[in-house]
Amino acid sequence: MFPTALLWAGLLGTLLLVEPGIGRRGRGGRESSRGGRGGGRESSREFRPSMWADQANLVSMMQSSLIAIKPTIFDINLNDMMRPICFLGQVSESDMPGFYEPKKFVYRNTSEKSDVPNVNRAAPPPSRASNAKTQTQVKPFPHKPKKDDPQGCGNPVCVIIDSKPRRFKSLCEFKSFLQTENRLSQVNFVQKGDCYDIIDNPEGAEKKTWSDNAKDCSMCRENDLCNGPIVVVVDLGSYLNGKSSAPGGGIHKENSEEGTKQSGIPFEFCSICEAMKFFENSENLNIATQLVGIGFGKTCNLFPLNG
Repeated sequence: MFPTALLWAGLLGTLLLVEPGIGRRGRGGRESSRGGRGGGRESSREFRPSMWADQANLVSMMQSSLIAIKPTIFDINLNDMMRPICFLGQVSESDMPGFYEPKKFVYRNTSEKSDVPNVNRAAPPPSRASNAKTQTQVKPFPHKPKKDDPQGCGNPVCVIIDSKPRRFKSLCEFKSFLQTENRLSQVNFVQKGDCYDIIDNPEGAEKKTWSDNAKDCSMCRENDLCNGPIVVVVDLGSYLNGKSSAPGGGIHKENSEEGTKQSGIPFEFCSICEAMKFFENSENLNIATQLVGIGFGKTCNLFPLNG
């Protein structure tokens, strides 16, 4: 659309370059009827065929300067949506003197004999400590909706907060924690499933769902924890193909000239139940997507355009 608009603008501009000459010629004819030298000069400015050649050259120059667009219409692998690789800068060794130099260690000479007798020469007595495990295995939360929550609060989730994994029985319980800690305006990475289930079990919550009972959101609208705006940021690859482009995902490209990751799309909903209902309608989201970003509030407040 953008290059086409430029092309039409160029053609219109070249036509406008010709119109003044034609108009002046007509005016010149009227002036020549009145007599005078001015009319003669205006009538002599006739349209020349060489103008069309100048216009053609101008159009060809504009076409060559337009941005080339890939002719791909159906991009199944979403390669055109990949972000370019961001190479981090490296500090020059000349700017950091002594930083890259190997550290020097001073070792003591332990081969010298001491005149002080060793009082601990005898063998230590047998230990009376128990070999039993002092920590019991933590039982994960059942992967089902919390009993006291309204419909649509979702299943257990795991969230990393202050570098510590925290588990919650539902998104409503997670929102209650953020509200108590005054962190509702914070966007967090949320993974489906209990933290212990994800860490201890090989499959974790890979085949489990985000929600199972988001059918009727009437009770959610009457609940302060369930109701209210929520923004869910989903990877574009997860939304379209069910494969994340983030590190560890199915289509992540570690070293590629085309890019390494796709963008995240923020979806705003009026309540948690509406968000979970949206997830239940898509298998790519409800099952295949493992990690999303969640923030409680409006998109314009969580991601302001004015910084």
